[in-house]
Amino acid sequence: MQSRRVDWFRVLDDLKRLGFSLYAIEAQVSITKSTLIGYKQGSEPKHRDGERLIGFWCQSTNRAREELPTEVVALSAFQAK
Repeated sequence: MQSRRVDWFRVLDDLKRLGFSLYAIEAQVSITKSTLIGYKQGSEPKHRDGERLIGFWCQSTNRAREELPTEVVALSAFQAK
């Protein structure tokens, strides 16, 4: 079984391609640079932090939430229950 999740690496990469440094993103969403680096490396944000980052991505890219970059993840047998 599979599920979709936000691809935080691509979200941050999109913002970088628009000219935002991690410091600039930190200033906009109040999430520390070190935490943002963790998201790029595969960590999942807390709900509130993820929502702030999604809002900033939508505003900066002028794209809808439904267009967020996502990735498919396989669920373990336990998670699929």
